[in-house]
Amino acid sequence: MTTVAANLTCMAADTKVVGGDDVYYNGTKIFVFGSNIIGVAGQGKAMTNFMRWCAEGFPEVTPDKAKGSFEALRLNAAGLFLYTDADDYWPERLTAGCHAIGSGGKAALLAMRHFNQAPREAVTCAMLVDNNTGGDVMVYTLAELMKPKRVRK
Repeated sequence: MTTVAANLTCMAADTKVVGGDDVYYNGTKIFVFGSNIIGVAGQGKAMTNFMRWCAEGFPEVTPDKAKGSFEALRLNAAGLFLYTDADDYWPERLTAGCHAIGSGGKAALLAMRHFNQAPREAVTCAMLVDNNTGGDVMVYTLAELMKPKRVRK
């Protein structure tokens, strides 16, 4: 599966994607939609439907559920939110200041909550104990999203 970890300032994820017959490749698990950083873990079709909904601007009407399960973290200036396949895309605000999802989520959460590790380091810790977490670690920060964009004249 994967590991996605976030606190109130940034989100990190590994890049290892495991397919059928345990074949794996590197992929992207964190996406930016406007001022939102979205990290996903789970099964393909369910994640695709969720990401399509995000790309449409988080409309009130949610798509039909696809077979499979997924979890997602959404980080923006308002806080950190959890989405699951069980909640019809209704976000749950996370108040602990950090969270992690995916097959390495528990290891990453332990690293952040008890050892004060940043999300990048938490994902790296998860790689030590979770075969489905690996590759590079991608990190996105809210500070980078909030920087004014330079426009050339």
